[in-house]
Amino acid sequence: MGIFSGLMRRFETNGGHGSSRLARRSSVRPATPHTTSNLQSVVYADAIGANHTLVSREEAMLVPAVVNARWLICYPVSGQPLREYDGTTHTVTDPTTGETRTVPVPVATQPEWLTNTGGQEPWQFRTADTLDDMLFEGWSLWKLERSSEPDDGWQSRDGSTFIPAITGAVHVPLDRWDFNSNDEVTIDDEVQGELDVILFRSPTDPLLVAGRRTIRGAAELEDRWLRALNAIPVMEIKQDEDIELAEPDDDEADPESKAAMTEAQGIVDDYVKARTDPNGAVVFTPFGYSLNAMGEHAHELYIEGRNFQAIDVGRHTAIAANMLSASGVTASLTYETKEGGRSDVRDLVQWVWAMALSAHLSLDTVCAPGHSIAFDLSNLAEQPDDGAGPTVED
Repeated sequence: MGIFSGLMRRFETNGGHGSSRLARRSSVRPATPHTTSNLQSVVYADAIGANHTLVSREEAMLVPAVVNARWLICYPVSGQPLREYDGTTHTVTDPTTGETRTVPVPVATQPEWLTNTGGQEPWQFRTADTLDDMLFEGWSLWKLERSSEPDDGWQSRDGSTFIPAITGAVHVPLDRWDFNSNDEVTIDDEVQGELDVILFRSPTDPLLVAGRRTIRGAAELEDRWLRALNAIPVMEIKQDEDIELAEPDDDEADPESKAAMTEAQGIVDDYVKARTDPNGAVVFTPFGYSLNAMGEHAHELYIEGRNFQAIDVGRHTAIAANMLSASGVTASLTYETKEGGRSDVRDLVQWVWAMALSAHLSLDTVCAPGHSIAFDLSNLAEQPDDGAGPTVED
């Protein structure tokens, strides 16, 4: 069975992610496209502690703001079909406003592989899985199948090489591919040529690397927030009677002082046990003792902290705070408005991540020189939005 067929079978049995999300991070693949190896992260962790080592995708997906960011990055873009354009443009006029704009001209016959994977993996999920890899890991890979027809393709830009046209492309799960010691791409340990794959690189450092402190901080804040839902401030159990306390094993102390210490310790233990009850703490305070609260939890601090965690995730992913549903409890945190939300998705999310895919898909090894492949975002210019995407050929 060939690699391409094997990958298609993998999707039919295990789905697009397969077991890659549970696999150990490769010791060869760089932790980020912007570094040369994982050694930098290892040394960094040894120097300042394990809390700054790489986090897993599973750990990141426990943070609600990260989940929201993934939805905004992976799925609005993946629902838009890919088109090949011939390098020319023409002018169109909006019939409602009369405004004109320049748009690229698509090729007459669109490559079938752009919107048809030939298997049970929809092309939308191929794009979504690719963006997911780039967001979290910094890299993604497609395995290509090319035409065997002698005239189906194009000449390289310098005219020295004939490049067969692509007839199929499938996303490769992360645990199936890697870089070897010669910086060559391998799938199942088999070296791939330049025309065999498309290697996608993230436009920024992967979230699991650059955002590891934010993710771990958000997880720790989430734990504290859950505890704060039944928050009990620091309490003081005060002895009102003038009785000296002494340790029970103090041979020089009198029996009354030892008994008083034993009673006091019992009261503290009972209270500690009671305050861990999920239904709330109900305690009995014996005569001679009083229970005093030493301050209160400020729930607003947790809410503001969770908002700032969402904002930081947005900074890592080029998403505005209002798109991550950051909502404030004070007038200084007013991100809940939807005004401008649509333009935020288009301008701050889709242009960044759609650009990253389109740039790689427009290389001369993917389409003919002078041509480009990009997402058809024409429906996003419609006002009002009718909810329908561009027409896609079957």
